[in-house]
Amino acid sequence: MSKILQGYGHWTVALVITSVLGSGGCRKPASVAVPLKFRPTSQLNMNTFAGTLPESTVHVGPVADARDNRDQVGENLENKNPIPVYAQAAEPTEFVHDVMHRLMTRAGIKVTDDRGAAERIIVTDLHRFWTQETDTYEAEVRATITVQDRGGRQLWKGTVNGTGERFGRSLKAENYQEVFSDAMIDMVQGMLNNAGFRTALGGTGAPGGTPAGAP
Repeated sequence: MSKILQGYGHWTVALVITSVLGSGGCRKPASVAVPLKFRPTSQLNMNTFAGTLPESTVHVGPVADARDNRDQVGENLENKNPIPVYAQAAEPTEFVHDVMHRLMTRAGIKVTDDRGAAERIIVTDLHRFWTQETDTYEAEVRATITVQDRGGRQLWKGTVNGTGERFGRSLKAENYQEVFSDAMIDMVQGMLNNAGFRTALGGTGAPGGTPAGAP
């Protein structure tokens, strides 16, 4: 190649190198598939919980999908043409249910898989499960949570959300997993700190029915 390039100067060399690199591993994929796996980089802060934990047993019911876009869970916007991100191996509703179950148990709440044995039922409508990637990964999970008694009577209802953000390599499934997991921790943390939610479960806090996010 040195003989071919001889006499053409540095600009020709640079052009050839750029062309070779551009035709190689720098090409972006048409889409990204993210296996929804719990991979947090943060954890519940047990020291910030207000009031006392409820004594009642709690059942986390199936999560209903109320998202506007049920096909995707995010997109990469680093280039002019967005690259869609899809969930793999599990649905977002399954992921949200399983992580809520895990985190509430970890927080010390008596969670049972037997709905008939539970004194409180958690009903969840998932409105947003999305990560936007630019130079960072930014995730949001938002849901409406309803607490019911054993007979189905509503004791509390409110909308809660959680966010996660981090730097990472472009189009990496692991980074998507991390920000989704951190957003779930943030959401559950806020839910457990809501006085109305805690009172509806049977712990101490503000009167039941206080909107989510209220002081």
